[in-house]
Amino acid sequence: MNKIKSPSPKSTTYTHHSHEYKQEALKLTKQMGVGKAALQLGVHESQLYQWRKAFQHAQTVSERETSLAVENARLKRE
Repeated sequence: MNKIKSPSPKSTTYTHHSHEYKQEALKLTKQMGVGKAALQLGVHESQLYQWRKAFQHAQTVSERETSLAVENARLKRE
């Protein structure tokens, strides 16, 4: 987890979480729910929902790429 200070005069601090941290946080949401997990982790519920959406999108994209690779291999054999 890296904290980066914004150059704006309000001096907002942004926290960047690692991929592994996000995965563990999403596992926690499955166990105890988004609200309780957000409180325990000290993040907003909306952040957990955004992470979930991003992971689901990445999974869908990788599934499509895999199916396209299989289809390409089949077409090359023909």
